Amino acid sequence: MDGCRQRANSVGQLDINRHGRAGRRRRGLVTVPRVELQQRIAHRRGEFVIFAVTPPRLTTGPEQTRQIAEVTLARLRPLGIDGLILYDIDDESDRNSDERPFPFLPTMDPADYLSRDLAGLDVPAIVYRAVSKYAEGNLRFWLRDQDPARVLTVFVGASSGEKAVATSLSRAYELRAEERPDLPLGAVAIPERHARGGTEHLRLIAKQAAGCSFFVTQVVYDVNAAKDLVSDYRYECAARGVVSTITGNPHSRSWKFPTPG
Repeated sequence: MDGCRQRANSVGQLDINRHGRAGRRRRGLVTVPRVELQQRIAHRRGEFVIFAVTPPRLTTGPEQTRQIAEVTLARLRPLGIDGLILYDIDDESDRNSDERPFPFLPTMDPADYLSRDLAGLDVPAIVYRAVSKYAEGNLRFWLRDQDPARVLTVFVGASSGEKAVATSLSRAYELRAEERPDLPLGAVAIPERHARGGTEHLRLIAKQAAGCSFFVTQVVYDVNAAKDLVSDYRYECAARGVVSTITGNPHSRSWKFPTPG
């Protein structure tokens, strides 16, 4: 099963909140109570654990897809996760002209995979939307159909200025504000891009102003780049009078950045 376990805890909170409070315990777990992911993000405090998966390839048949989903859910239940990320994979060959070591293989729409095959998921899903792939009408309809108690979303823009765009990232933000402003919205944060250009913290603040209440990184390979991004973001927020709470675990390979809703 494709995926990575991601862990986060708020600055100064450590693990006491998670392991020291009462809560409903899941079958197969005796030590870790579930937390309410949306509340933790909205309140900008506390720890949560998420897992990320990539949907099956687009060519996978219905029966095999169902089996993959069943195995995925069975493997996730004992892990004590508080949410599941479903990636939306897009062809990014336009960003890099180098020959790929293997061909790009399209995957299923994560929203379709969730609604059709992961109905048994008992934690919120964070559904990625590579918005440049979707016509405005399709994205609008999907937003209307979402239950904010069960779904969060992360919008991702085009991989380069050369890519054909059906819906721009800025327009996607507008659609969400028009159709489902209560749907928790996130965005990506890229510490390595900050190391190259030094402006990633400004992107975060701009996305926050557009309605994003949390940020998700890829696996962090360069810890110093992540620390620099966190530091620059906090100082810039302080300079602008913007409230921010950064959630992260320096001993893990991922960070979360919950921000005011």
